[in-house]
Amino acid sequence: MSAQAVKVARDLSRFDNRRRVREAVAQDILEQSAAKVRAQSRAKEKIHVSGWMLLGFATFAASMFTVVHSHVRLAELSAESGALSREISTLKQEESLLKKLGDGKVDLAEIGRIATEELGMTKPTRDQVIYIDLSDGDRAVVLKNTGDFWRDLFGG
Repeated sequence: MSAQAVKVARDLSRFDNRRRVREAVAQDILEQSAAKVRAQSRAKEKIHVSGWMLLGFATFAASMFTVVHSHVRLAELSAESGALSREISTLKQEESLLKKLGDGKVDLAEIGRIATEELGMTKPTRDQVIYIDLSDGDRAVVLKNTGDFWRDLFGG
């Protein structure tokens, strides 16, 4: 082998591709970054919100608010109804107790004494009692309306 060939064979720097590989990788990274930026700008350009979409979203939001509000109101009314039912039950028990206490307090003789002595009341006599006989049936007379109240009233 010649000296020149040995020199070339030992000079391996000609086969060092690291710099070219680094440059190619850097170029590839730059191209990918540029592609991502272009894709993002295109994606941003494609976002378009129509009025119908906004109206649909607003309708959906209002509907959800109404549903949630009605459930909350239902829970409030259910709790209030339960409280009122318990109060009614308590009041019925009190009424029953008061009726039992009141039934024991009613003394007809005492009521008659208060009526005669303190209030000056007396029982009616036979002359003060009037009996109405309805054995012939009950009847009524309908007067014709002539338009003059006073003449109709006094039969004139």
